[in-house]
Amino acid sequence: MSDVPDDRYLYAVAAAAVSVVLTVDIEKRKRKKRRTWVRPLLRSRSEVGACDLLLPELRATDTRMYANFTRVSPAEFDFLLCAVREQITGSGRWRRPIPPHTKLAVTLRYLATGMYRSEF
Repeated sequence: MSDVPDDRYLYAVAAAAVSVVLTVDIEKRKRKKRRTWVRPLLRSRSEVGACDLLLPELRATDTRMYANFTRVSPAEFDFLLCAVREQITGSGRWRRPIPPHTKLAVTLRYLATGMYRSEF
């Protein structure tokens, strides 16, 4: 018996190597189940969200409560919105963007809670 393996042995090793490579490649290519960009609960935020349901109601009926919620009056909110609308408007290229009035209301509410302060 010689030290050089015969052709059948080399073909078997090469076939096993190709099989392993192809199996790994196929496993990589398998598509994962697509996740949604917007969770189902958040899809209905325009119908049941605080910025689209609560704030307009407060603005129309109780401006003191509106000012307590956002820390600005409705007129100040409108002024701020006009000042920053261009900077906070989304493009909507891939999905429907959050409206500027919602972004501003959420930001003002966050700042109103005082949670932004650092612990220095």
